[in-house]
Amino acid sequence: MKIQTRPEQRRFPRTTIEKPCKVFHPASARYLQARTLNVSDAGAMLEILWPCKLKAGEALDAYLPPDGVVIVNQSHRIAARVVRVLSTASTCVAAIKFAKPQPQFAVRVAKAAA
Repeated sequence: MKIQTRPEQRRFPRTTIEKPCKVFHPASARYLQARTLNVSDAGAMLEILWPCKLKAGEALDAYLPPDGVVIVNQSHRIAARVVRVLSTASTCVAAIKFAKPQPQFAVRVAKAAA
């Protein structure tokens, strides 16, 4: 039996990296503790370490600080939209798309983690 695989359709390669971050969810007016699972220049997969009710299409702000930075500020903010969500009783995994691509973002994150 031959297995059919679809060709890669992403415009930007993903980098697997786990690092702490924050998410501001305007609909609930809350900051949520999260961590990246992977990033690209166009978006990220985030695990939100709190039960939440994100919905596809919702706007949010991701705060993705460089390594060694503990307190996030406005310069770390990236506007984004939720693309899809997988929720459990204790966490929420959300794929987000940045409002504007962040050139070389995944490369910078990977170099900082190395």
